[in-house]
Amino acid sequence: MAALVAPVERASAARPRDPSRDELAELFQTSRLSQVLLSPDGQRYAYVVTERGATTLLTRKLNDPEAREALFVELRSSNPRESPNLGYFGWADAETLVYLITFPDRPPGRDQELRAVRADGRDNRLLLQPADMPEYVVFSDETDGPALNIRRSMRVLGFAPDVPDTVLVEIAGHVGARGRYDVARVNWRTGARTRQPGDDREGRLLFDASGVARVYESPRVTPSILTSIRGAKPDLPWLSSQQSVHVRGPGQSRWKPLARLGEAAALHFDHGPMDEFKPRSVPLAIGADPRLLYFASNVGRDTTGLYALDLDTGKRTDFAVESAEYDIMDVQEVFNPRALVFDRRRVLVGVRLPGVPATTRWFDPVLEQRQREATARFPEREVQILGWSEARDVVLLAVLPAGGFVRYIVMRAGQPPQFTEILRRLAFSGDLPRPRTVPVDFTTPAGVRLTGAVTLPRMPRSNPPALIVRCRDLPGSAILPMLSQRESQVLAAYGFMVLDLNHRGFSGLGTRHRDAIRGAWERVPLEDIRAALGWLGEHHPYDRRRVGLFGEGFGGYLALRALQQEPQLFRCAVVFHGPAELHGWVAGIAANSMSLPEANPLIARRRAFFNFSPAAPEPPSVLSTAADLRRPVMLVADPTRLDPVADQARTLRDKLKAAGTEVEYLELSGTLARQDATNAARVFERIGRFYAGRMYDYRVEVGAEREVD
Repeated sequence: MAALVAPVERASAARPRDPSRDELAELFQTSRLSQVLLSPDGQRYAYVVTERGATTLLTRKLNDPEAREALFVELRSSNPRESPNLGYFGWADAETLVYLITFPDRPPGRDQELRAVRADGRDNRLLLQPADMPEYVVFSDETDGPALNIRRSMRVLGFAPDVPDTVLVEIAGHVGARGRYDVARVNWRTGARTRQPGDDREGRLLFDASGVARVYESPRVTPSILTSIRGAKPDLPWLSSQQSVHVRGPGQSRWKPLARLGEAAALHFDHGPMDEFKPRSVPLAIGADPRLLYFASNVGRDTTGLYALDLDTGKRTDFAVESAEYDIMDVQEVFNPRALVFDRRRVLVGVRLPGVPATTRWFDPVLEQRQREATARFPEREVQILGWSEARDVVLLAVLPAGGFVRYIVMRAGQPPQFTEILRRLAFSGDLPRPRTVPVDFTTPAGVRLTGAVTLPRMPRSNPPALIVRCRDLPGSAILPMLSQRESQVLAAYGFMVLDLNHRGFSGLGTRHRDAIRGAWERVPLEDIRAALGWLGEHHPYDRRRVGLFGEGFGGYLALRALQQEPQLFRCAVVFHGPAELHGWVAGIAANSMSLPEANPLIARRRAFFNFSPAAPEPPSVLSTAADLRRPVMLVADPTRLDPVADQARTLRDKLKAAGTEVEYLELSGTLARQDATNAARVFERIGRFYAGRMYDYRVEVGAEREVD
């Protein structure tokens, strides 16, 4: 465990060698340390380590941090490249942990285990597997074939506040258009279990604290599939291409359409395939009060706020968390309560707020006080309360400094409070210098607020360093994905400064910011990139003669167009599965695909976002203007994806070669290739060398520096 708590290294004066492939693979590994939990009495902490095909659960006593781990449960699969997946890990009481584990190498019905184990490692008991519950059977007249047993899976809903020592588990399965769910109440002390009747229903559900389903959203069925199903199965009238939300309050057995319930009718909970980026409301969670539905909405406002709806009356309550500057959360995150913080009794005690840095609005006065004390101790850091003791006198913190690691710290109340670091999750290991990531938040001369992050190399290749501008995919969120953060850190390990910009078009800063790109798909983001380069030069100087681009998806198209329009500003570009022609990419029709594009959720979402008007002029095609692309390009494509990008990339490669433009071409074998650490290391080793060779090719005249407006 020493690697998890290694001290921060100081940068040396000279830039070291480029990272090896093995070191890059380490950087792309999924975070080994996760799910750090504080026990209800504040005396222990538990955590999870995942590496080399094993998932390990550990506990330690806070008053004896140097002692050997009291609990050491190692879970392995037969494939060393696939670690068992921990779906749930939580304290049942001060002495017992409950966890749900999925083994990728086991047969259905036996691939999941719900277990309880004492914190000292004794009495590790199997509580439940899917095969322990009654089978779900679909008969031949419903499947046009033999009877089928529906594969079931388990999901832990939480601990029942009304029944002692009870954990609630959803058991669900579906086949075709048929679905079924039940809820099991499992006593984690005795292993006794009872079945709480569920429903024959396919779709997404929200449960209250007692495990009763209160909100149901129907599945989205594409129009062509809907016609096929209704022709063969007229007994499924609830199927629709329109996703609708139904509710039932306490004491009610029948589902009611939410759109017909009081004020909810005007909140647009129901939506069709092209409504995702229109004003709408989405259900999030139900807390301790089964009558209150927490939801997110941007109906009638620019930014998305959080609200509550009374399921009995259909009226909104006084609860509201709003910001005029940013979305509290994305309205695409249906049934995702990540912004809501509940205590063990499902009482809402806080709301996570985005921003720079991110904060939490606490409704619990004691936790609010603990937050102030922790923030004062770690100024200019993002400090998040992850857990607390029942008495609120011991608090677990995650402190995110401007670097490649997260510090887990225990705060004990007092005058003054005491802080003890217990774990550190490193993003960099070995001898690699860790980059520093700082936020970007400024307003352009035109009055546009832009946010993002800049990753600063500890050992730049030159002083000032060369810069890589990342152009991410759309539709997308202003919250930087974990994979993008790692890729930026890898590029910084090669000595480059990396800018991740949330230009107009990204969600997170309101509807106007997101929709400003419509009809100006390349002009608006390029205006923002130029403004960001000007701001960055004043705050974090870079070599203005050596600026490269890294684009993914729509960002790849943007990078190619920027290279065509601004060859004096940008030296080269790497395009990661980015289209050379937008219309075909949005349509999602690939020459090698027999499936319907509308059945692919990613393509359906892309269509809803771009929603090209037939009367609007087509965005310029890079393929038809390939002769204008004179700077070096590296094209990385995935031919297994159900879109025409790989075909476009091969055509563009051939055109550039014919025109004498330097081009490299690389194909990935499947979408998982980038997520696999070994393959990602191989790809980014080549990308790093591409940038180093083209940004620092001294045979090429780079010209004088010029200011960016």
